[in-house]
Amino acid sequence: MTELTDILSKPPKRYECTFANWIDSLSEEEQVSVKKAVLNPEWSNLALTNTLKQHGMPCDRRTVTIHRNGECKHCGPV
Repeated sequence: MTELTDILSKPPKRYECTFANWIDSLSEEEQVSVKKAVLNPEWSNLALTNTLKQHGMPCDRRTVTIHRNGECKHCGPV
């Protein structure tokens, strides 16, 4: 095998979303609440981030913003 063949025989690890993994760890009721809050424009990104972090979310405000905008490469639109 050539070096290129070796490299191409092992695809890169797929992107994993920390936010999605955290949501998956929640109860079904909490998952629904988080998704509703993400879609609710009455929550500012900062307030939502602070609230979710107080409840174990390991992400920052940028991650919340990306999800609110439907720009996550893993999750797509919420």
